[in-house]
Amino acid sequence: MGGQRKQYGKKRKAADSDVAPGHLTKNDECKIIVLNFGQWSEKEELAKVLEAHNHSYKAIQKLNKLSFGFVIYESKEERDAALEVLDKIDWKNGEKLEVKAALPKKSLKPIEKDDTGEPGQLKTVIEAVTPWHHVEYAEQLERKEDAMKKVLVKIVRQTRKEFADKQKRVIDERKRMRKQQKVETIYDVVGGPPLEIAVPEWLDATGSLYIVSQDKLFQQVLSSNEAPWVEIATAEGITDLVSFTSELVGVHKDGSLFTYQKHTKKWSYLSNGPTSSVTALASLRGHLLCATTSGEVVRRVVKGRRDVIEWVKLASDLGSVTAMTVHQGFLYIATSNGWQKAPLGPEATTILEFGPCPEISAANVFGLTSHDAKLIFVQKQDNDDLHVVHVETNGKLVSSTKIDITNTISGFASHKGLCCPMEPIAPSPILEGYRNKCEFTFGYDINKKPVVGFRIGMYKEGVVAVGSADKCINVPQVMKDICRTFQAYLESSPLPVYDVMTHEGVWRLLTIRLSERTKQIMLMIQANPSNIEADVWTAEKAKLISTLTQTHPAITSMYMQEYIGVSAPSEDHPIEHVFGATTIEEELLGLKFRISAQAFFQVNTPGAEVLYSLVKRFAAAGDSTQVYDVCCGTGTIGICVASDARNVIGVELCKAATDDAAVNAELNNISNITFINSKAEDVMKDLLRKKPEGEGAEFVREAVAIVDPPRAGLHTKVLRSLRDTRPVKRIVYVSCNPTVSLINDATTLCGPCTSNLRGEPFKPVFAAPVDMFPHTEHCEMIIVFERV
Repeated sequence: MGGQRKQYGKKRKAADSDVAPGHLTKNDECKIIVLNFGQWSEKEELAKVLEAHNHSYKAIQKLNKLSFGFVIYESKEERDAALEVLDKIDWKNGEKLEVKAALPKKSLKPIEKDDTGEPGQLKTVIEAVTPWHHVEYAEQLERKEDAMKKVLVKIVRQTRKEFADKQKRVIDERKRMRKQQKVETIYDVVGGPPLEIAVPEWLDATGSLYIVSQDKLFQQVLSSNEAPWVEIATAEGITDLVSFTSELVGVHKDGSLFTYQKHTKKWSYLSNGPTSSVTALASLRGHLLCATTSGEVVRRVVKGRRDVIEWVKLASDLGSVTAMTVHQGFLYIATSNGWQKAPLGPEATTILEFGPCPEISAANVFGLTSHDAKLIFVQKQDNDDLHVVHVETNGKLVSSTKIDITNTISGFASHKGLCCPMEPIAPSPILEGYRNKCEFTFGYDINKKPVVGFRIGMYKEGVVAVGSADKCINVPQVMKDICRTFQAYLESSPLPVYDVMTHEGVWRLLTIRLSERTKQIMLMIQANPSNIEADVWTAEKAKLISTLTQTHPAITSMYMQEYIGVSAPSEDHPIEHVFGATTIEEELLGLKFRISAQAFFQVNTPGAEVLYSLVKRFAAAGDSTQVYDVCCGTGTIGICVASDARNVIGVELCKAATDDAAVNAELNNISNITFINSKAEDVMKDLLRKKPEGEGAEFVREAVAIVDPPRAGLHTKVLRSLRDTRPVKRIVYVSCNPTVSLINDATTLCGPCTSNLRGEPFKPVFAAPVDMFPHTEHCEMIIVFERV
């Protein structure tokens, strides 16, 4: 055996003394950046050009929607030689490739020392895998729900920016045409684009005014002072209102705080208030402020969960504060002794210094808010009538309108809220051991000993050390037991684990799939046997299979994948079936699903039941609906929805997944579903425009698209096809990366029409987060889009 291991006998380079164990010391990727790759160009296009010039390279990297890409080489010498060649190769439209050596990632530089002069501490495995393991689960849900509300806010901001940018482009184009036609104003240009770009109503920042009177909540749309006040809900005991973090918050007469749920028209408890009675509310930089009867302004500090808080005093001796709001860099308060204001500098959340506000002298003020660069307050005038008064910051009166529904109010605020209703986050039915699939890395721990587990940081952050998964609370015990068996095997095996620094070694990755409901386990082992003789490797595989299956009889399927590359293999990289069945079976929502080694399936089965039940409800498919299941995987969503729809068409790139999907349809006796194995961006445009076929096709009246893309989001071509196909009236978007790709894709679906993006835009109409990953910051988000 020693002869076969000579490649692994080389001494590893001594670690830099300034680098913590387990961290990368340099960037070995040897990249050239192609600056003019093109935002919509595919890596296959560059590959064909390089092959036509007989140019050798290791790999090409290109992320969707980025204008640049990378060519990767085996060594820095190869990279340097390629620099002299690539810039002479024709690319597009007569341009040459614009290239230069890629800079090393800052994150891969040696870790900085701390104050003690020693390298910083690495994370433990449990901190790396489940960083919120120490946080109470109720608080985890609150954090995720708040993060998803911010996603909806960002969708509005980014989409509104797209409309503003298009408006600017139109004006610039009119100015250019004006110069060409030599007319006086841009309005005189003949044949130019419309000057005003219509912004959809859901993006309008107008909002509404709200008042509480006699335990009732009233609303007036801010678009016009003449708009009627409409009673929308009860508000028993509510004494003041404020718009806070996209929610309408009210304070109860007992001092507790509540939020108004627009879609249910009910009030939900938020937290307790300060000890003294609250007379006014304000929102400052994500903090809730309260003015009290004792003349103080206090700030709410959340100590974990929303209802575990303390109050910090910011100002005192203010007298009786009847109204309060933030406006144009100041906190304004109306008191029995007149108006005051405090500048909102960096220290405003620690201390407030109030001074006189002589420019505004209105008396008898019972509510105060800010909107559209104006202060708005409710004032009782001489005849005891209540008026809504708009003034500019200098005190100049803009308008005064009588409130014709009441002469007493106990709360007043302006508020817009989220762009669409959002359900409370759905919790995971199980919190520990919930993963049905884990990918365990083979590597070295901080003591340079071989181990199978998880990397204790991210590779892009320069961390390569691996730690045992024994204490990871999201990993089922049976997976930990298999890892322990493999760990013992590593310690006795003459073959080393793979080293990501030297790219030497054999054992690389262990993937375990588990079905708790059918008690079936599948293993896939990735290895690099390139320096081992064939008969030795065959014997080693047989020994490993025997060891694992005899120790763990629940293992029903095993695969081996041989891979010699540096980065992850492609989805269709070959695998070898070496033991047992070729698939395992999972049960979900009363249905059966066959899962192969490389197919996608949600990693939290009980959580997936919650997720797919919501998707089914939001799709609202009927007997006249054709459903398109984009990125369908093993067909789980489409099969769950099929019983409600006329027919379902699933599209998926991974052939193993579509093969499983077809079998899964047969397993569940579902005949109204078909699957297409292709890139969604290659077939969706034609598929969406194609008339329904088959039995009952004449009854199809509408199309619903359900999309469940990978973390990178939908390909631009798919987004364009969805926009440009009129029959698609509704999209149910399931996102595993809502803070990034969902926002970008939503902006494309909802943004203005352009030369490359045709079709009426969509708008978000409903959202629902689902916690699929307890003890981590991640969750899934469902958003329903409908045509404007």
